[in-house]
Amino acid sequence: MNIVFFLKSIRFLLLTVGFLSSTSLFAQNEKVKELEEAKVDTDFLSKYNTTLRRMRRVYPLALEAAKLVRELDQELASVDSKRQKRKITKTYSKELKESYLYAIKDLYIEEGVLLMKLIHRETGKTVAEIISTYRGKIKSEFYDQLGRIWKQDLDAMYDPKLDWISEMIINQIYANEIDFDFTLKKPTKEEYKKSMKIYKADRKAAKKLIRQRKRAASESVEG
Repeated sequence: MNIVFFLKSIRFLLLTVGFLSSTSLFAQNEKVKELEEAKVDTDFLSKYNTTLRRMRRVYPLALEAAKLVRELDQELASVDSKRQKRKITKTYSKELKESYLYAIKDLYIEEGVLLMKLIHRETGKTVAEIISTYRGKIKSEFYDQLGRIWKQDLDAMYDPKLDWISEMIINQIYANEIDFDFTLKKPTKEEYKKSMKIYKADRKAAKKLIRQRKRAASESVEG
């Protein structure tokens, strides 16, 4: 065999192997990239759907809170007497508690967190600032401590950059890109108790199922 032809054949073979290896590596990198992008998309969709579900429950409540604050401001501006102002504020506070107490109590912790932020978005004031303005600093500190017990920060502020998924959803709502019901659901005391009874039963059943699965897994390992 001609030595030149032999060397060229070897060179061609090496180049071919090198090309196939690099192509395989490129394909693997592309596959990894696709998987990473798929994970990002999945994470986004999960967060988006979770936020949308929470928004359906709390955004109408935040809008109602903003409406009440505007109405209270207008009514307070129409009187000069401090005694009359306190009376008006007390009346609003009582009506607010009677109308929305169980709607608020029926929220999950993360829904409450979102509500605090949305109230700030719609009013320009934190919940702590609203309470302090209309019910006094001592009352505000009381509610703040109460809020912390329920893992709520009454000083929570809405940031469109940090809360960009919420902001996206709100923009989509007003662009009519999302079918959104603005009707505020206000459960009665009886409805709230019934809801809590179902929630506790479901939670108990879920814990029982987890224990059963752990026990089954442990027995499988031992067997």
